Amino acid sequence: MNENVREQKAALRRRVRNELKRFSPSDRLAASTQACSRLQQERIWREAQIVLLYAPLSNELDVEALLRDALATGKTLTLPRFDPESQSYLACQVLDLTEDLRPGRFGIVEPRANCLEVPLKRLDFILAPGVAFTLDGRRLGRGKGFYDRLLSFVRGIKCGLFLTAGVVLGYWFFRWKQRKHCATRVAEEKSLVESAHREVEAILREARLAANEEALKLREQTEKSFGTRRRELTDFEQRLAERESLINRQLEGLVQREKDLRDKQQDLEEKKCTVESERNELVWLARLRKEQLQKLSHLSETEARGLLLKEVEQEALRDATDLTRHILEEAKLKAEDQARRVISLAIQRYAGEHTFETTTATVALQGDDIKGRIIGREGRNIRAFEAATGITVLIDDTPNAVVLSGFDPVRREIAREAMQRLILDGRIHPTRIEEVVTKVSQEMDEAILHAGEEAVFKLGLPPMHVEIVKRLGRLRFRHSFSQNILDHSVEVAQLMALMGAELGLDVTTAKRAGLLHDIGKAINHEVEGSHAIIGAEFIKRYGESEDVINGVASHHDEVPHTNVLGILVSAADAISASRPGARSETMTTYINRLENLEKIGLSFPGVDRCFAVQAGRELRVVVQPEQIDDEQAFVLARNIARKIEASLQYPGQIRVTVVRETRCVEFAK
Repeated sequence: MNENVREQKAALRRRVRNELKRFSPSDRLAASTQACSRLQQERIWREAQIVLLYAPLSNELDVEALLRDALATGKTLTLPRFDPESQSYLACQVLDLTEDLRPGRFGIVEPRANCLEVPLKRLDFILAPGVAFTLDGRRLGRGKGFYDRLLSFVRGIKCGLFLTAGVVLGYWFFRWKQRKHCATRVAEEKSLVESAHREVEAILREARLAANEEALKLREQTEKSFGTRRRELTDFEQRLAERESLINRQLEGLVQREKDLRDKQQDLEEKKCTVESERNELVWLARLRKEQLQKLSHLSETEARGLLLKEVEQEALRDATDLTRHILEEAKLKAEDQARRVISLAIQRYAGEHTFETTTATVALQGDDIKGRIIGREGRNIRAFEAATGITVLIDDTPNAVVLSGFDPVRREIAREAMQRLILDGRIHPTRIEEVVTKVSQEMDEAILHAGEEAVFKLGLPPMHVEIVKRLGRLRFRHSFSQNILDHSVEVAQLMALMGAELGLDVTTAKRAGLLHDIGKAINHEVEGSHAIIGAEFIKRYGESEDVINGVASHHDEVPHTNVLGILVSAADAISASRPGARSETMTTYINRLENLEKIGLSFPGVDRCFAVQAGRELRVVVQPEQIDDEQAFVLARNIARKIEASLQYPGQIRVTVVRETRCVEFAK
């Protein structure tokens, strides 16, 4: 039975939709206007205070006129909003048809979620859409049943609007209270009906009062909302007016600026024309003057230019020479005042790093019979010794000697001492080798710590961190150009103390910077980077001051100087390395340096002979007196010194002496 009813409803919906297609948009609009007009004339519409209308679809009657009439006449206008939780419609109040509505379920316009919900029992009038209606009030909807569930909870006056093929407007009314009593019992229950009527009237009065109060509250809220919006609009309009006035002032300024620029551009064009004409006139006058000078001097332009350039060159050379001599004489007079600057800035340019490491150590043997015991059966003793020390043992290269090869000087020293003890003891086997190497390693650690503490004590410095002291002690076994680095560091610290005292610096801080400047050489085989940067990072971990850290890091100009300590360390390092006997160099390097010095001197014009003397510490240059005068000799000495500085690497300083000799020989007859 239910299936038949659903099929009949579906067929009826299709038939009504087909009939609705016959209505043109203009017919539908005319029907909507007529229906709304007739409904507005009904008493039930005029007396209703809280009404529920609907947002029409394209094939439904347009009730926009009713919506606007409800708001205009002060009615409480509500529209249905779909509630997903209850799967039904809720009646929500609408204050503004533009701001309070949005597309909802099935594309139907419905109130926003923040709109006030009105209880269904408070509704006075409901206008429900439908596909078709019967005369006794039954409704045929779209098949979802949402409006049916809404209407089932409401008792009151309901009205439905629909279109059919031959009817423009149909509506039906029925009262919410059914007749509860039959005609046969009207007389018996008349008194009960009258009391019920009185109660109903009282309830209606209370409901109307409550509805009026609610309407007043809603109206007050609406008026407050409108007032707030009016104030916001007023403020916005005021800001717009201020912005517009500001823009107008800026435009006026831009127009005035553009006008000024045009005026200036016109003035510049006029000045440009004037300058161009004056320049042409000057060119003509210069040409005329040049022609007159040529006629008067009887010289060509090229000859005159050559004479002028020669005179200017000689004059400039004399001025430069006089200025240089004047500067040097003034510097000598002010030497006492400029001593600190000379010490801290000038001497550092002689600094240079040269590294030479001895990578082998030799242990003498009393005879060749000991070699067999050192080698052991199938070479096991040598393998055990190399595994324990990390040093390579060379037996057959040198007679009556064992050569120990390795890049780590501390390991090499441990291996040398352990080999000597094993040879003296005579018991050479893997177990004994491990015992001796372990004991020597412990003693070496103590010796390293003692060497570092001795260096700190020798300089009179306060105690340092034990790790820093250990690294200083390891420098005892490192050499650079045969110069022991620990002794070199102590010497640099002493030089730093002298220069720091002259400059008014803290002597203790200067000593610490000088002593620690090469500490990175004790760890540079373990960490990548230059020894200055490595050393600075190392002492930073153990709490050294920022001045000392920068002095260590910047003494080779790898980082910027933040104080004078880095410059003083560079100078003291160069002084310690370049003093006589401090470092050694090979004969080939020595000869090449002397030859390069003489070549540099001979590369200048007017030089007759050059001699490198004083073990390369002085270069004597003999010039041709007819080509080089006294002033040019002074300039030549400075040029040769600058070229030596730019071309060669050398410790200390090199003196350049220019000799100009004039011999006059006459014979008496």
